[in-house]
Amino acid sequence: MSNHHRGSDVCDACFSRLGSLSERWRTKADGRRELDPNDVPANTLCHCAGELDEEVVGLRELTDLLSVEQWASHHDVTPQTVRNWIRAGKLEVFETARGVRIPRKARRSDM
Repeated sequence: MSNHHRGSDVCDACFSRLGSLSERWRTKADGRRELDPNDVPANTLCHCAGELDEEVVGLRELTDLLSVEQWASHHDVTPQTVRNWIRAGKLEVFETARGVRIPRKARRSDM
């Protein structure tokens, strides 16, 4: 298994734990609301759970990174074209220990 897959597995495990945490917060809030329907901390727990879920969605997108070749293949362009766009600052990339990585959902800035 490559390092990229291991890193992805670690991220998936973290995201799963964060999802479990937000679910526990919601369960705790439901319990508090059974005692008092106007419980302010319960509202706060639900709000924080929602915020956490939104952050996890954003982080999942950021960690879904492709190599230049993979991104080029997914978008029916050549790797050299992708490299040219990167040099011109038209494509969001991340420098990693394994080279440049591009978010799967990245789009050229001039499109």
